[in-house]
Amino acid sequence: MSIHRVVQSTRLKTLSQDERQEAFDVVLSILATCFPKQIVGTHMHELWKGCETFLAHVLAFDKAVQRWQPSFGEQNAVYVNMMCDVTWYLWEIGQYNEALRLLESTERICARTIGLNNLEGARIFVNRGSVFSTLNRYKDAGKLFANALHIRRRILPGDHQLLANSYMQMGNYYLNTSSGTTGIEDAIQAHEKVIETRLKSSTTKPTDMIVSYLNFCRSLMMGGRLNDAQANLAKAEELEGKVRDGRTHLYYRNHRLFILGNILARRGKVEMALDAHREVYNIRRNLKVQSYALGISLHKIGTLQHRLGNQYQAINTLKEAIPLLESFLGPTEAKLARLARTEMTLAEVLATGHEAASWRERALQHYCQAVGREEPVDDWSRIDFDALVPVIDR
Repeated sequence: MSIHRVVQSTRLKTLSQDERQEAFDVVLSILATCFPKQIVGTHMHELWKGCETFLAHVLAFDKAVQRWQPSFGEQNAVYVNMMCDVTWYLWEIGQYNEALRLLESTERICARTIGLNNLEGARIFVNRGSVFSTLNRYKDAGKLFANALHIRRRILPGDHQLLANSYMQMGNYYLNTSSGTTGIEDAIQAHEKVIETRLKSSTTKPTDMIVSYLNFCRSLMMGGRLNDAQANLAKAEELEGKVRDGRTHLYYRNHRLFILGNILARRGKVEMALDAHREVYNIRRNLKVQSYALGISLHKIGTLQHRLGNQYQAINTLKEAIPLLESFLGPTEAKLARLARTEMTLAEVLATGHEAASWRERALQHYCQAVGREEPVDDWSRIDFDALVPVIDR
């Protein structure tokens, strides 16, 4: 296919317009069939190998599309859906800038051909919103998720999985933008709506319900309803036993244990919380996730070691986390937000002395750069550094 791609790229320059259009139609049909498909908004982790195989061909095809501007006619929706599969995969593997670039060009083509007020347009909005949410651009993400929900509510039946996904995305948006109790109740209600919709559907899979319960648990935990959160976490654990794919099973177990560790920490069961987060770290290493996700786990472990009075261990763990967080592949602001939180935590553990002051100064510099603040910070104790990162990573 690689050799064929080079030949066809050269050949396009010699074809008539009709012949070139026919070539584009054939290649679209092949690639749309071959590239793994995201099924009803779920994660694609078990399909990554296939995605990696065909990614270079899709990117070369997209480059040719941008140059020659073919008209796919009735197949425009096929092209848009394929690019949504591709950009969702790119989001999952942390290639955020590339995902956004392709989504912007796909949105232009969609708007020019079949329009955006349809399910294809909603997919584009959801994918862009998912990337923006990861990059802490919650306001932008919220608008996109709301647009997608509006479209899906108008088109889809009340028990459709995509509609449940849109309620979930709005719930996560409310949670990430919550301040105190403001927004948390909206998040809880949205995630209750997700569970209600999935339970009505005959197509709901165990993994759909696991994700729904985990998101509901995060909202309940943030609202201080720890008993309810732990009860719903038990439902997610029960469903894990129905997941046959080993990698997928570990993926959901990792997220459940991350939430469990946070609940236990809030209950004051710090040693048990530390054990949970250590297991999360080991699972993530086994899954070979993005390095920055390991940094998030080490941040949690270091914080808990500090609470147990193990200052030396905490300092070493937090220092180990920082270069991993620096590997974050998204825009600089999102990376600096994650770094600022861990650097300030390290400064608090060190407490006094030149090294503590140095890490504190570095954290404040990164904080200002992350939030676009030009004036220096006079009272850093008022800053909620945890709020700099998405709830899923807190």
